[in-house]
Amino acid sequence: MAQNRPPRPHSTAVSTASTGACSRGCSRTACGGVQLAREVHLTVTPTLERVRRLESAVHRGYFARLNPARLGLGLLAYVEVLLDRTTPDAFERFSR
Repeated sequence: MAQNRPPRPHSTAVSTASTGACSRGCSRTACGGVQLAREVHLTVTPTLERVRRLESAVHRGYFARLNPARLGLGLLAYVEVLLDRTTPDAFERFSR
C-alpha cells in the first residue's frame, strides 16, 4: 500500500536545483554534476542519480537560447494582413 509522504528535502532540493541549473544552461554533463551537488549539499554520485531519474520522469529536454545578434542574425517576421476591401483606396489607406 502506497503512503502519501512529503518529498524528502534532498529530493526536492535536487529537483529545484537541477531545474535552476537547466535554466542556466548547466546540464549534468556540462558541469559534471559537481556544482549541482554543491548546491544541494550532496555528493556527486547520488546527485547525478537523482537527476537521471528526473530526466527519465519529468524533464522534457535541454535547450539553448541563442543570441541572434551575436550570430549576425536580424529579425525575420512573416505577417499576413487581410483587408475587407481590395480597392486602390483601401491599399492607400493601409500603406499609411
